[in-house]
Amino acid sequence: MMVDANDTALLQAVRQNQKFVSNLWEDKHNIRYCFGSSLTNVAQQAMVEAIQHFKNNIPCIGFKQVAVGNDTTKKCAEEPAIYIGSFSSGCFAHVGQPYKISSNPDAYTDSQLNLGNGCETMGVAAHELGHNLGMLHEQSRTDHGQYVKILWDNIREDKRHNYDTSEDGDRTMPYDMLSLMHYSDTAFGIVDADGTKLKTMEAVNSPNGSTVVMGNRMGLTHQDARQVGSMYGCLEEIDHFKLCTPDPEGCTMEDCGCHQEASALDEIIKTTDAQGCNRCLKMCPMHPYGTSGACGCPEGLEQ
Repeated sequence: MMVDANDTALLQAVRQNQKFVSNLWEDKHNIRYCFGSSLTNVAQQAMVEAIQHFKNNIPCIGFKQVAVGNDTTKKCAEEPAIYIGSFSSGCFAHVGQPYKISSNPDAYTDSQLNLGNGCETMGVAAHELGHNLGMLHEQSRTDHGQYVKILWDNIREDKRHNYDTSEDGDRTMPYDMLSLMHYSDTAFGIVDADGTKLKTMEAVNSPNGSTVVMGNRMGLTHQDARQVGSMYGCLEEIDHFKLCTPDPEGCTMEDCGCHQEASALDEIIKTTDAQGCNRCLKMCPMHPYGTSGACGCPEGLEQ
């Protein structure tokens, strides 16, 4: 998440116990975006799938592709709009609709989404698009301490700000440990001497402690979809949320997501085969370990 141009909105949102900021897109049916010349083909495909994923699950929001206005300034031809590219390393995005510039009412502040090397999956693209739509990180909630313990000493010093929050009040929406907007339990962790990334969060009051799965980059959970529906005024329309089949021999062709119990020890991932069949499968262990039964490999890896 890019916060330099959005600090005020973000801090206000956290203080007001929100999971999203107040600068939502005014024309929610035609949220403009453009693909910059730096965007790689694989990143563009991930972005197309992420946009469709939001449209499939939140019926009251829509998107409109427009031309690039200026690649140098990272602006689209029409504003306000999201400029999408692979112009830097890492994965990040501005939060919410950009603001009008007071000295020029026809111009807007920046709104960018970057998918660098390693970020070119639908789940990561959807996470960043969630920021563009106004969503904050789940663990930024004021009530996160009831659910996760942040291990500050294990977080890279230059990344600790990503875990900042306010202690004022609570949220009314249920905390979603598996949210698309929740960090994993090793996000921005320090790497120890043997190359292992240290845990940065662990579940509170869980018999499994830090082994609880946190976050996902498969797509929106039902709670995420309800959150965006609430933000944009169509909560009552979020009544259909398709889950992919967990059957290794089954096939779900339509857009779908994967859920799992927060206490599960094995991470469930969404897999898509060459025929377009989607399934929710236990993630295969990394080499040299093995497992019995069916399992799925993360995108880019093979069994």
